[in-house]
Amino acid sequence: MTMTILTKDDILTADDKKAKEVEVKEWGGAVRMVPMSGVERDEFEAMIQKRTVAGGKVDGRGIRVALIALSLVDENGVRIFQTKEDEALLNKKASPVLEELFKAAQKVNGLGDDDIKELEKN
Repeated sequence: MTMTILTKDDILTADDKKAKEVEVKEWGGAVRMVPMSGVERDEFEAMIQKRTVAGGKVDGRGIRVALIALSLVDENGVRIFQTKEDEALLNKKASPVLEELFKAAQKVNGLGDDDIKELEKN
């Protein structure tokens, strides 16, 4: 089986941010999630690593909602929650709903619980 060797243009124009709809019954509809870009992933990882507190532990407050916010987009693929203020408002929603969205965002972004724990350690 012969594979096509991709060009730079092939790579840069490929649509690799496939959206996934996630039903949120509590909100009466669904949300759309996409994977983070490489830049967003780097910023997310740096944000986690900057939250190191005494004893080398990470202050995990806001990590879940940050990942959710980086993954939620509207019908045009534009992030819905773009600022820290937006994240703070989102974080006031019910924790069971946010936990389900966090799990969905982890899946969309190829992040498992072990990946998050590893980021927190490093």
